[in-house]
Amino acid sequence: MSQRTDAWTRRKARVREEAQAEARAQREAAARRRDAELADRPEAQVLAELGLPAPEDMQAGDDFTAFLSEAVPTALRNRALRRLWLTNPTLANLDDLLEYGEDFTGAGQGAGLVATAYRVGKGFAAPRAEPESAEVPEVAGIAPAEENTPEPVPERAAQPGAASAPEAQAAEPAPAPRPRHMQFRFDPSAASNSEEAPA
Repeated sequence: MSQRTDAWTRRKARVREEAQAEARAQREAAARRRDAELADRPEAQVLAELGLPAPEDMQAGDDFTAFLSEAVPTALRNRALRRLWLTNPTLANLDDLLEYGEDFTGAGQGAGLVATAYRVGKGFAAPRAEPESAEVPEVAGIAPAEENTPEPVPERAAQPGAASAPEAQAAEPAPAPRPRHMQFRFDPSAASNSEEAPA
């Protein structure tokens, strides 16, 4: 029974959609005929018949709803809407913060070939070895960066009776501190206990 009801419901919906499409097509055909008739007459005469001012004479705050009726030709309605967009600052001045106001399709960016270091079957090329004698040119006013050098320790005044061994150690530069890495240690007995525990 439900299949017959579904088929009947679909058939009724199809008939309703066809009737709506036919009515829409008739309205559009009538509008095209009316626009063709009005296009032959001078614009001033059409505006006088409809009781409308010229769209170019409309200012901010004027009522543009009269131009939206079906009796107004499409070309005249579009001109009035363009004038509305120009006179209304909310519509004329788009906010630059619109997230949808930009073209993010990237059509202009990817027009040509893209140069890449990736080689098919080989991956990325290995970086070239630079000669050790190459020095970075210094830019005027910028000092070269120091690489993790410890700050110099101020020397203390020599104390009487101090041994000469600390002086020898002070002459050698202190080794740079090694970078610390995270280290993890696991207790094997804890791992075996967790396997025996019931889930």
